[in-house]
Amino acid sequence: MVKKYCTILIGKISMAELIHMRQRIKTVETIKKITHAMRLVSMSAHAKLNKQYNAIAVYHAGITNILTHIKQASALLSPQKTNLTPDRTLLIVIGSQKGLCGSFNSTLFHALDNYIIKINQGLQIISVGKKMVDYVQEKYKALSIQPFPHLTPANASAIAHTITDRIFMANHVYTTVTVLSNAQKNFFIQTPRIAPLLPVPVQHDTQNTLAHDYTWDVDPQALVEHLTKQYISSAIHKALLESLLAEHAARFVSMDSSTRNAEKILETTRLKYNKLRQAKITKELLELADTF
Repeated sequence: MVKKYCTILIGKISMAELIHMRQRIKTVETIKKITHAMRLVSMSAHAKLNKQYNAIAVYHAGITNILTHIKQASALLSPQKTNLTPDRTLLIVIGSQKGLCGSFNSTLFHALDNYIIKINQGLQIISVGKKMVDYVQEKYKALSIQPFPHLTPANASAIAHTITDRIFMANHVYTTVTVLSNAQKNFFIQTPRIAPLLPVPVQHDTQNTLAHDYTWDVDPQALVEHLTKQYISSAIHKALLESLLAEHAARFVSMDSSTRNAEKILETTRLKYNKLRQAKITKELLELADTF
């Protein structure tokens, strides 16, 4: 009875298939090591980058507070309110630098498509991050004015300053500047967010600061313009670092899921392989016993 069962079982799988299963196990083990290593790298990069993000967030909050008080005290309009080109909109969209981060880019692409449908004219796009640059160049090349395919924590500040200079060029005055990027709802969830930069959001001063409370050593208009540039630059820098944070978090979640799936596949495949291998050994022993 045992011999008949083993014969039937072995008849369903050849030696070549056992070799194939062994090779599959080795492949999955290699993939598991890679995904586990990428998970650790993403976690380490996220922790390191978080310190830079906290620093620029504090700086941006300080600039925002100062600009709010100065604008109210000087009773001046934002410099972007004068001599504006009608219906001129700039969208800064920030994607990932690399792949293997789950739905990080696909949800952002969908949000970009929806935004462009709403803004049907006068729109220009600055794309940041290789994946986003490739998508914009392929689908919205006519709207793209300046791509930044290489985004790292080291060059985020330089990119922010370059974009700020582009915004305040005399022949490129925009009525609206908006940033579209992924932000962390929490470590495990990243969602697209649309953040307006210009016009500068108005924050009412509860202390009711008056113009005569300040001693103006420089022209108030020039001071507001300078602070506005600092505000825009720090806001873009903050958005770039936040996007990188969200990218590393998304990659960690994706690689963690891949590692767990590899463990499940290995467990199932090894169990099946060992059963079939043991059945083949039992059959050979029974055949050997029949010769005596």
